Amino acid sequence: MKKIISVALSLVLLCSLLVSCNRSGDAPDGMKLASGEKADYYLYIPEDWVIDLQTGATTAHVSSTDLSNVTASSWTLEYSDDTVDTWHERELEGLNAGFDDYKEESVRESTLDGAYAKEYVFTAKLGGKDRKYRQIAAIKGTSVYAITYSTTPELYDEHNDEADDIFAQFRFR
Repeated sequence: MKKIISVALSLVLLCSLLVSCNRSGDAPDGMKLASGEKADYYLYIPEDWVIDLQTGATTAHVSSTDLSNVTASSWTLEYSDDTVDTWHERELEGLNAGFDDYKEESVRESTLDGAYAKEYVFTAKLGGKDRKYRQIAAIKGTSVYAITYSTTPELYDEHNDEADDIFAQFRFR
């Protein structure tokens, strides 16, 4: 009986260690932490990407010659009964005002660190230049979280796998 209890306690301890490692700021292999201490999330990016500290959000780009980037932000919800869909509908008003030729290519259900999310793929012109975006948005508690991959249409597929990894490794604090 003591042996069974000992094994059970060991398994509980091992599971709690694995869960706590998943929630810490320790970067997964091949990645580094991009988000600062004040962010309420952990955003990990490939080790060779460049962290951009010039914006209020967490932003990183591929290199000084390839400005394909990922940006993560969180906001307090305006309305307590917001869903990802109602938040996105209001966001579209701003997107349509800030972008030219906004075209939504696809919308699908997704997850972000286990939370229900929606993924939006769209194209638009920004400053007269064609861009392609993939955004995943989720609500957790009273906040909405959005991670957006942005690049030129020509480079979209080149960095899409890296964007997948970034989205998959995102963690709420």
